[in-house]
Amino acid sequence: MSIAISFILHPSKILRFLAIAFSILLVLVAIYVGCFGVIPFPLRVALVLLCLVGSIHNLITHFTASQRHWHIAVGGQGDFRCAIIDSHGCAVNSSSSSSLSYRLAPGSILWSKILILRLQGQNDDNMLNLMVLSDAVSDDEFRCLSIACRWINSHTTSAIRK
Repeated sequence: MSIAISFILHPSKILRFLAIAFSILLVLVAIYVGCFGVIPFPLRVALVLLCLVGSIHNLITHFTASQRHWHIAVGGQGDFRCAIIDSHGCAVNSSSSSSLSYRLAPGSILWSKILILRLQGQNDDNMLNLMVLSDAVSDDEFRCLSIACRWINSHTTSAIRK
């Protein structure tokens, strides 16, 4: 089977909603612990601060990472070429992951509506984790990527077993 697909991975609205909901939940936990906690006051303050710092960290990391658009191409031999692109479709010059070649690493999660791709660099130990939700690409692109990843995963694991 020959695999050759290329697509643009847009930021997921579902993932953005989940990150915001988790941050709001952490703030609500901080409010509950701060106001209604039965634990000693210094520990209550520490838990409130920890929840607030976790909420802010979650929002900052999500919103800096969610602004990226990825161009992903899966080649005929199952290799992935990934590049960060700007809003005009031009590749961003980044020394860390600009158009590097990756392969699907063990531990990737391939479900019906979400793909968590663990991609390992072919020349080094560079790992790239991409979360592909069904709203980040078109339905046809998601289906093609899911089939391609399942095919690569099955052929990789069968080669390891032999």
